[in-house]
Amino acid sequence: MGKKTAAKPAAKSAGKAKPAAKPAGKAKPAAAGKDNLDEKSRDVKGKLIEDFDTFKAEWEKNSKDPAQSVLFFLIGVYNYGKGNEKVGEAMATSVIIEKNVWADASSQSGFKIAASDRKTFDMIATLPGVVNSYLGGTLDNGYEIDPENLVMHVEGAGYSGNDGTVHVKSSGKDFTTPFNVTKDAKGQWKVTDFNSAATGVKQPE
Repeated sequence: MGKKTAAKPAAKSAGKAKPAAKPAGKAKPAAAGKDNLDEKSRDVKGKLIEDFDTFKAEWEKNSKDPAQSVLFFLIGVYNYGKGNEKVGEAMATSVIIEKNVWADASSQSGFKIAASDRKTFDMIATLPGVVNSYLGGTLDNGYEIDPENLVMHVEGAGYSGNDGTVHVKSSGKDFTTPFNVTKDAKGQWKVTDFNSAATGVKQPE
């Protein structure tokens, strides 16, 4: 009987093992540098927009800033209150989180204000001076706004994950108004609650 040879190893030794994947270093947040989560007081500026397509394009460019989304919501409410109801509602519902609006194929946004929010929305749009008091109008000038120079003053904001609250100062109220916001699946900040805005402002004597 011949001499047996030792069984060969199943695989040739590769020497010193290499790591399965090259370390990628410290991970960066997915949205780093994209969202403007400024929590300090500041003025958010813009222009009045009356065309829906222009509105939508401009909002989408600014939708990483929660305060800008509040400003665009108020622009929609302003248009609605000035008689441009279909366009104004389409604008506003573009900036409200989808679960808080109803589907409407006839709307340019594809949505309409939910019945639960209709009264509140109408009050903000039609109470004298309310919307304008957030957009730069003052008691002294009868709440007239400059369409080319809208100014919304944010007193501060706070955020936790994808949710937050933007505190907006009305020139006709003694207290700030909280607008709740949330970030949707596309990374766009949208308004979730605007009930606190439905209160009147001081009127000239």
